[in-house]
Amino acid sequence: MKTKLLKSTFILLSIVIASTSYAQVQEVIYHETFGVPTGNINVNTYTGYDNPGVVYECINNNSDVRTTHSSSTSYYPLASGGGNVMINNATKTLYVSGISIQGYTDLAFAFGLRKGSTASTGSELELRFVIDEDTSAIVPITLPTGPGTAIYHWVEIPSTYLTTGDSLTILFEGTSNVEFRIDDLYLTGVEEESLPITLTHFDVKADREYLFFEWKTSMEYDLSHYEIEQSLNGKDFTCFTKKNALNHAWGASYALRILNKNSENDIRYFRLKSVDLDGAYSYSNVVPLFDVQEKTMSAIPNYFSKNETLRLGANWEGAKLMLYDLNGRMVRHHNYLTVGEGVKFDDLLANQMYILVLKDRDGRQYSKKMMLLP
Repeated sequence: MKTKLLKSTFILLSIVIASTSYAQVQEVIYHETFGVPTGNINVNTYTGYDNPGVVYECINNNSDVRTTHSSSTSYYPLASGGGNVMINNATKTLYVSGISIQGYTDLAFAFGLRKGSTASTGSELELRFVIDEDTSAIVPITLPTGPGTAIYHWVEIPSTYLTTGDSLTILFEGTSNVEFRIDDLYLTGVEEESLPITLTHFDVKADREYLFFEWKTSMEYDLSHYEIEQSLNGKDFTCFTKKNALNHAWGASYALRILNKNSENDIRYFRLKSVDLDGAYSYSNVVPLFDVQEKTMSAIPNYFSKNETLRLGANWEGAKLMLYDLNGRMVRHHNYLTVGEGVKFDDLLANQMYILVLKDRDGRQYSKKMMLLP
């Protein structure tokens, strides 16, 4: 959701937030002042937010939107003087979800934050981002300490903590009795350039000898080439192979077969980079690949209850067990299993499909899909 600001405010925001390293001007994607509450109103029931399409929640029904004192507007240039959300103990939270970030890069987040103790460094407030269900680590907040510092501060979060995606959730959680007031949330980004391509499909498969890459487009023009990139951790990608673009206005189909050099990693990740003649580029979705051998795991059921215990037979003595979700994230890991050792999945989400991977003592790896039932 884009927020329209007056030209003067937009210029000021560009000065305060935008890094000089950006080649393009940062655009305001999301802006929240928390309106003008009349009294203390619970976050879950308050209706005065600036963005009705975004969801505002607190757990335990225990956080309020409150009026910001007029004197607080002098501490940073973008202070609105409207409402704020108070968090003053370990049970209070603010979750803001449903912020659309599709089509933007170089995301940056900043907000106003008042602390209630001069000794506080800001570390008593935990900030996290969730982008497309992928949760970040705690983002560090560092505030000055000493006399006169129990005021509002303008906190800028480096863009390294925010990645591209479709949807963003911002999590604030208290961890102590130090009081914090959260105000004036700003999210900015650079709108991606539209490439002369419409990618409709990208997939990777493997057998014991080859990797198979397939992708399709419904439109192409002025494209230079495609690059298939590989990663061992899902974050750091390098070029694996290239393919010249056909530049068919009606689209094209591509297929590559490349010798499969087995990786020591349990999982590899691939993505497709489309590069046009001017050097601009875009990426496909990331596809996780599990390298597996031709050994069955028929003794392990395809459906498994959260309350059941998985026990492996003697042929899996000393094996390594990994469980992945369908986005390629590891959610369970066990090393050097012993005969009869039990593995439970009672803390995972039910009615979800997972990929169970076993690596035996000789380094051979096997996998199967498994549905986890309640």
